[in-house]
Amino acid sequence: MRLAYDITSYVKPALGGIGRYVREFLPAARALLGPDDRLLLGYRISRWRHRRIARRWRELPGTRVRAYPNGMGFYAFGGADIYHGMGMHVPAGLFGVPAIATLHAVFQDRFEKGDGGRGAKTLRALARADAIILPSEFDRRRAIEILGVPEERAFAVHHGVDHERFRPDADPEEDARVRARHGVGQRPYVICVGAWIDRKNYDGLAAAFARIGAQRSHDLVLLGRLEAKGAAIAAAVEAAGLGDAVKKPGFVPPDDVPALLRGAEVAAFPSLKESFGLPAIEAMACGTPLLAANTHALPEVVGEAAELCDPYAVESIAAGLDRLLGSDERRTALRAAGLARAAHFTWARCVRDTFDVYERVAGRPFPTRPLDAEPAGRGR
Repeated sequence: MRLAYDITSYVKPALGGIGRYVREFLPAARALLGPDDRLLLGYRISRWRHRRIARRWRELPGTRVRAYPNGMGFYAFGGADIYHGMGMHVPAGLFGVPAIATLHAVFQDRFEKGDGGRGAKTLRALARADAIILPSEFDRRRAIEILGVPEERAFAVHHGVDHERFRPDADPEEDARVRARHGVGQRPYVICVGAWIDRKNYDGLAAAFARIGAQRSHDLVLLGRLEAKGAAIAAAVEAAGLGDAVKKPGFVPPDDVPALLRGAEVAAFPSLKESFGLPAIEAMACGTPLLAANTHALPEVVGEAAELCDPYAVESIAAGLDRLLGSDERRTALRAAGLARAAHFTWARCVRDTFDVYERVAGRPFPTRPLDAEPAGRGR
């Protein structure tokens, strides 16, 4: 069996959410395949300057990596049994190879742009794909309703969690060193793992933090590289009047994030819109009580294992924070519930469910090794 994957979203110096999906999915896929199966990885030649990043995948057994010019997908993917565009790209020139694409978010404003926008490119890929994978049932319904994807071509497949990294038990001394390196942990803190963009709602969280006076006893840790486009959000956070209680570590290496999550008294994720919300599940996998938005896909993902709030109402976020910070009993209950909920999300299961989609599209079974109850292992 020859499975083809477009990994263009991975081939860049700093990984976003789609790059993380590639990094975790492919080793888990390799683990479920037989020794004679092959992975054909390709990326658009526009990323050629980052080819050393792509070539790391050659270390994965049975894997070939190639760059391909626009319109010449056959160069990287010809002869495959199935093609999977992991960043919602389906190139021309596949010549009959069944095509699947993962659409990571259905945010309506993206599909109201002109021809040069990301939405237009996504719509072209939708027209070429035989099936579309969405990270939640919420977004599957939106793809059907907003984008007109036929119901029989849209599939919901939840992401997984790397349980080797995101776990409640770790070396406490090493965790303390990581926190000290990023300037957090001198006081109890609430953490938000996200980015300085509008939909992550850092300004709303800061305002809620101030409303309950949490800065008197806790710090608020907001992760993510602060760039020029986040200046207005940073100004709004400053306007909340939290002073030195706001910690902005900037970019944090992925391997350091679990230690920061484990050390937090509460993880807050009051996003205005999310198609899945991987940091929310990762926080729960670390045993950190979670406050999450009650909108978009988050209620589907976190279930009853988080305190929910209305992200558009500062008073609702504040009330949720107050309930969690003010009750050891509530935090203990959510810690247990979160760990149990997060255990259902593994990359091995994500891959197996994705292979089920391949079988539907190809019209034949894809023999794989049995699905292990344990996580399939780390990505690269």
